[in-house]
Amino acid sequence: KRCARPDSRALDVLVERDLGRGQFEGRSYRDAPEIDGVVRFVAEDVRPGDMIRVAITSSDVHDLHGRAAAPA
Repeated sequence: KRCARPDSRALDVLVERDLGRGQFEGRSYRDAPEIDGVVRFVAEDVRPGDMIRVAITSSDVHDLHGRAAAPA
């Protein structure tokens, strides 16, 4: 079973970890630390502590996956 599909296709995400090679991990307002899944995404020019918009492209059992959304 997969994560429930988010209400929108993009979420504001707090960047928490740089996983290397342009891969990052963070959480949205819906995700409690150490309880809920995370949002894993591809981005450039971000660092832990930044808040960015992430376009969700897929999900697995616990986590959402995406890429940095273009600024509006």
